[in-house]
Amino acid sequence: PIFLAQEKGPLLVFWLRDPLRPDAKSVIAQLTKQGKTIHLCSGADQSTLHAYATELGIDTNHVCGDCKTLATNGNKSKTHYIANLQKQGKRVAMVGEGGNDAGALKQSDC
Repeated sequence: PIFLAQEKGPLLVFWLRDPLRPDAKSVIAQLTKQGKTIHLCSGADQSTLHAYATELGIDTNHVCGDCKTLATNGNKSKTHYIANLQKQGKRVAMVGEGGNDAGALKQSDC
């Protein structure tokens, strides 16, 4: 959120988020049609991810927000999230950017 205020208090609150790729919804729909379960795991906050998930048709039970890049002392991380899915016998394909998501990309099956 971005707040605009004056001495007497807040005037406006803006909620900003990154736009989705134009093809995101159709790609998610195709993967779901193929029987894939889509999870959304990000450093973004949980409410932002719920909004994205709803817009994309992803089950909000498969959303994990506020994830750190690296796990330290049991902190939530993308790598830990993927490892937990793998412990359940799931094969995990990860989509992410190279630098920030290197550990999670390495942990994934493909």
